[in-house]
Amino acid sequence: MSPVPLDAELVAKLTTTGGHVPLTDPAGKSVGYFLSPDEYESLRRAAGSRAPDATLDEFRRALANPKRHTTDEVFKLLEGE
Repeated sequence: MSPVPLDAELVAKLTTTGGHVPLTDPAGKSVGYFLSPDEYESLRRAAGSRAPDATLDEFRRALANPKRHTTDEVFKLLEGE
């Protein structure tokens, strides 16, 4: 993706809030977020440092299993019923 140049006024609005700003369309619907370089790097490091809860083989086995569960079935399984 190519960089999007911002004018000085918008840069000031984005950077005076501490680096985390929701971006919205004219109707107020959220379309994304602006993060400061420091906050972006912090989130990137945090995401990269998490070990997956399952191995790749476990994911493959789960996807290959034709059995599917409804939401109610999953809740019952989680509750131990």
